[in-house]
Amino acid sequence: MIKYFKLFLKENKNQTDERIGKILHIIDVANKTLKKMPVGYDDFYLFDDTNHFSSYKSLFFKKIGKYAAYNEKQITQIKYCLDLLSNFYTELRIDSNKSCFKNRIISIKASGEFDIIG
Repeated sequence: MIKYFKLFLKENKNQTDERIGKILHIIDVANKTLKKMPVGYDDFYLFDDTNHFSSYKSLFFKKIGKYAAYNEKQITQIKYCLDLLSNFYTELRIDSNKSCFKNRIISIKASGEFDIIG
């Protein structure tokens, strides 16, 4: 998912490689906090459904104060980055082992890896 999220940020959001690195770092920080929470999923990159992701994102922000001491600026940055990830999941439509992403067909292997086939 990270590989295609990077592609999404570059092509759909016109982000530079440096900015993409910062976005991924901020999501990694959020994932470290999510791992501390007893909520089921422990990584924001594991979703392929926008509704489930949105539910976990909402739960994350409700419980964040119990598991990490972020200031308002950090919370705003995390929210922005998770909103970008949410936009990515909205664009990534998975249907019967094939997905459409920015006019490309993506094949999903049994291992869970993605291949662009068109």
